Amino acid sequence: MAATAVGACWLVVKLWRELELDRFWAERLGISRKGTRWEDVLLVLVAYRLIAPGSERRLHRQWFGQSALGDLLGSSLADPHKL
Repeated sequence: MAATAVGACWLVVKLWRELELDRFWAERLGISRKGTRWEDVLLVLVAYRLIAPGSERRLHRQWFGQSALGDLLGSSLADPHKL
């Protein structure tokens, strides 16, 4: 992955947290019975649309695994099937 892609992911996460969108959406979306944090899923979808827009299939099959978002978000989305 190119360094700019890592930087872009970091920037999106940084802005998301600075704008307190993580807190805003956590209060409204909650956590699923299986432990999925829906605000993190929303963050991935927003980041994907901003950085490298494409199909949902590409997001699930290719982009998320090659992006730095998994590392930046920790274990909350370690399983890409949650997307």
